[in-house]
Amino acid sequence: MDIEINDQIFEFVKLFSEAKTMSVNTWNKEKVQYCIRLATGIEFYLFDFENDTKYKEYLFSELVKKIKMTTEACADLEKSIPSIDEICNCQRLLYRTLLKNPYLSLDVLAYVIETYDPLFDSDKKKSFVKDVIIGSKSAVIADVLTGVQMTFLEGVSRLKSATNAKDYIVSSFKEEYSFKLLPKTISYRAAAKLLIRDCSRYITEGGLLQYNKYLIIKKFSDYINKSPQNLEILFHAYIITLEIRENYLDKNEEEPLIPADMYEPLLDYILSVIDEKSRLPYLEVDSAALEPQIWRLHPWMLAKISYHDETFFLKYRNKLTECTRQEQRIMVDDSLSSMIEPKMFYRQIHVHENDSKIDYELMEKLHKQWNILINVFDKRRADKLVDFLKEEWIIFKKKFTNYEYNKASDCIFKNMFIQTWMIFFKELGVQIESSLP
Repeated sequence: MDIEINDQIFEFVKLFSEAKTMSVNTWNKEKVQYCIRLATGIEFYLFDFENDTKYKEYLFSELVKKIKMTTEACADLEKSIPSIDEICNCQRLLYRTLLKNPYLSLDVLAYVIETYDPLFDSDKKKSFVKDVIIGSKSAVIADVLTGVQMTFLEGVSRLKSATNAKDYIVSSFKEEYSFKLLPKTISYRAAAKLLIRDCSRYITEGGLLQYNKYLIIKKFSDYINKSPQNLEILFHAYIITLEIRENYLDKNEEEPLIPADMYEPLLDYILSVIDEKSRLPYLEVDSAALEPQIWRLHPWMLAKISYHDETFFLKYRNKLTECTRQEQRIMVDDSLSSMIEPKMFYRQIHVHENDSKIDYELMEKLHKQWNILINVFDKRRADKLVDFLKEEWIIFKKKFTNYEYNKASDCIFKNMFIQTWMIFFKELGVQIESSLP
């Protein structure tokens, strides 16, 4: 029996050493299962010798001899391997080591946490919580940093390929990557990836069955109802699936199963929130509360989704148009400022320095939101959108001449308003009339 337990301990120490290295990124659930069985067997055997110090020292000395015989061991071998007391608790030693290794894949990490069984021992339960907290930090940090690295590399690659591109393409890249590298965006995208992984269990090799689609959308609904702030994470999840689809289309490769099947339920849920798709009968969606949150998302996110879905684009364009008309009215009568709806992103980031003056900076920020949308589009759709904006400008000019102004700021308003629109269209390379009729 001594030979058998010595072999088991030797095998465990080899696996334990590997569990501390980068090689763990090749581990799967089956290998973790094998390690757990091995550790359980060793602990079960050594439990009867808990107080037999002499026997435990014998086992450790045999372990050292075997390692020296089979490997090029270092001089301080005893310090580089687990002590015999640690080997007596090798299950926890294994779990702690795996939890702290940032190279462990997230699905295997989830399995490790799932199988870490503290039983009914209160001390072991406390140790379990402590180990998971300590271990999850390095895993999450590594995952987030990997996301940052991939974002940088993707941005650099796309900018290199667009070296001779027009300014609007570079401007679009700047908006995208300055947003993606915000700490909040990084954490939300990490959460979005976890949401995608969690829902992927409903997807089979045969594709997305109708009932499974129901389960996924129901999960989205429950996720949002739990915390309305989760809506932004869901939008990030949709954008991640769009990016994966784009990458595979660019390479003319077949799209991976999970993102392909996650794309449709995500879009269905988003369109149902903005009332542009028939509400699924089993969903509890409070559009009155959720929809305003959508229009407060970062303009790049809204533009990205608009690029891929015409229904969403038309809804977003209508919201921007509504805001533009409201801002124009407010610039004529700033007492209406508190009534403007929806409070979109451009208003969220704006700081009012002096409420007694007409706030022309708001229009510039609104122009920027239009500009991000235009820059994301291809030339044909961008030109069409610019033509739409020119029509809006003409409509406003006609309305402007019908007002009878008594305010002292009318002249200032007229000059500043024309100036902001002139700058906006000049950046788009469009010539418009410089004066109101």
